[in-house]
Amino acid sequence: MSSDLDMRASTEAETRHDRIDTSRSQNLTVALQQERFDALTRLARHLFKVPVAMVMLHDTQHGTHPGDAPIHIDGLRMCIHAACPLTTASGSQLGAFRLYDVVSRQLDQAERALLQDFADMAVAIIERDQAQARLDDDANRQQESEKRLELAIAGSGTGVWDRDIQAGKIHYSAGWKAIIGYEESEITNRIEDSYTRVHPDDLAYVQATIQAHFNQETESYAVDHRIRCKDGRYKWISSRGKVVSRGSNGEPLRMISRPCPKNCSKPST
Repeated sequence: MSSDLDMRASTEAETRHDRIDTSRSQNLTVALQQERFDALTRLARHLFKVPVAMVMLHDTQHGTHPGDAPIHIDGLRMCIHAACPLTTASGSQLGAFRLYDVVSRQLDQAERALLQDFADMAVAIIERDQAQARLDDDANRQQESEKRLELAIAGSGTGVWDRDIQAGKIHYSAGWKAIIGYEESEITNRIEDSYTRVHPDDLAYVQATIQAHFNQETESYAVDHRIRCKDGRYKWISSRGKVVSRGSNGEPLRMISRPCPKNCSKPST
């Protein structure tokens, strides 16, 4: 461990520990650690017997880094007595885990190793939050994309179905329902119900073609088949679609198709 880990700690720190709680907002001249580090810094204060422990992060937006200026709590001036860098596995510097006090002493080897452990745990918290933020951003972008698509479909009157594969649900646009003579509220979104409208002679072919696309054996889904209309007649439909979302293991999550009526129909049999 580098000399950065040399520290001074007060013999008075234990008596001040209960009086000074740095896990909540106080009159500091530097930014306090965020709430996500509260449990970690409380434990560090207890184990190192110092009144202040905090995680100081680099401000990447403005290109600034936490300085070495002292902080003031309840009129007490406290200086940095240890600062272990927060370093990711890739070598990026995120900031430092710092201990503050008014009187000095040096850490022994075991204490230095312990401080490194605290820094590593802070890095794990930061990386966890960053990963969650990326997931949230991806989810928000997906939702915005879906909303735009829904608005575009609703505005165009296009016949489209949108299938949530894992949930076993399928959403039909008003235009698709109109193709086979149904009103907006007359068709359920259960995938099982959709198969009952496919002509019995075409059902196995339709299901096999969809499954092949789910298995990534084909670039897209394309079938011509008969579907029963509201009046009982079968109409030939040319359906073209594609899985637009897959999970981390390649499993299909969402599929969109645009069926178009062909220029023929047959009576129900």
